[in-house]
Amino acid sequence: MVHSSDLINDMGSTKKINLNCLKIAHLNVRSLFTGFVQFTSLITFNNFDLVAVTETWLSEDIPSAVVGIDGYKLYRADRSRTGGGVGIYVKKCLNSDVVLHDYCGVAGIEFLCIRLQLNKHSLLICVFYTYASSLNDATEFFDNFLSFITPQCDNILITGDLNEDFHFNNKLNDCFVAYGFQQIISESTRVTRNSETLIDPIFINNNTLFRRSGVINADLISDHRLAFCILDINIPKMTPKCTTYRDFKNFLHDKFMLDLNKKSLDNIYYILNIEDKIRYLNTTVLELFDYHAPFKTSFISKPYAPWLTPSIKELMKQRNRALSLYKQTKSAQHWLFYKQLRNSTVAALKREKKRT
Repeated sequence: MVHSSDLINDMGSTKKINLNCLKIAHLNVRSLFTGFVQFTSLITFNNFDLVAVTETWLSEDIPSAVVGIDGYKLYRADRSRTGGGVGIYVKKCLNSDVVLHDYCGVAGIEFLCIRLQLNKHSLLICVFYTYASSLNDATEFFDNFLSFITPQCDNILITGDLNEDFHFNNKLNDCFVAYGFQQIISESTRVTRNSETLIDPIFINNNTLFRRSGVINADLISDHRLAFCILDINIPKMTPKCTTYRDFKNFLHDKFMLDLNKKSLDNIYYILNIEDKIRYLNTTVLELFDYHAPFKTSFISKPYAPWLTPSIKELMKQRNRALSLYKQTKSAQHWLFYKQLRNSTVAALKREKKRT
C-alpha cells in the first residue's frame, strides 16, 4: 500500500509517481458542480488516467461539456430523477469504450462499465453507486453480476461507493472474494466526528497487475476521500502542449512606467483617423511590453495553479497532520482543531483563487 502523501494531497504535495503506469481513482463527488474547479485540479495534478465518480447529480438536460475536463472523455449514466448518477473520466489518448450487455440492475444500484484496451491488456472497469437499504439485496445483485461478467474478461476492476464498511468482513466482501477479487484500499474513505468508514473500495481480480493504492483527502470537494490505485500497465505518454505567453516573471512595474513616460505620444494629436490613433498607441505600448515582458514559448505537461502558494501548501500539511492526530486520539478537541484548519485552508484557497 502507499499513503496518500505519495501523491499530491489536495494539490499540497509535489512527489510524483511513474507516469507510465495506469493510475485509476474514484471519488463520491456529491454533485460535480460542487467544487468542480478543485476536482479538476486534483485530477489533473495527480495525472490520473481514469477517474470514476459517484453521485454526479447530472441529468440528461445537462451536456457533458459543462463538466468536461481538458484531455478527458466523460462517460456517464445519469439517474432519471434528482441525485445519484455515476460517471467515468478517461484520458482521450486511451482506447476506451462503453461495455454493452444485456445485464439489468435492480433498484438501489447504479453502475457503468467501460473497457480499456492497452497494448496486450484489456481491462474492464466498473463503477457502482449502491444506495439500497438491504445488504442482502446488494449481495444478491453482485453475486449475479459477477457470475455474468467474470467469464468475459481476465482483468476487472470494480470501484464506487457501496455504502458498506469494508474495514470489517461482510457478506458483500465475501461475495467478491468468492469470485477471486481482492479489496486493495485499507484506509478510511469517509471520516466524520463519530465514525471512520471504508465505503469506497477498489476490487481487482488480477493481483499481478497491482502496484500501489491509497487515499487522498478531498475535503474541498466532498465528505468522501479519493481512493486510488496504480496498476502495472504501460500507457501511452501524453504529448506536452506547446503554449506561448508573455513572461512577467522579471517584470518591474516602476521601470515599465518610467520607460512609458519617456515615450513621446505627442504625434497622436497630428493623426486624424481614429483607427490610426489607436494603432499608433497600441504599437507604442506593445513595444514596451515586448521589451519588459517578452513572449515565451514552453511545453506544458501539467496545469498551472498559481493559487498553490507555499503558505497554502503548508496549511494543507498542518490540516493533514491534524486529521492524523485525531485518528490516533479520537479526541473532541483534536477534531475541532482539524475542522478549524480545514476551514482555514478552504478560505485561504478561495482568497488565492480570486487574486489569480
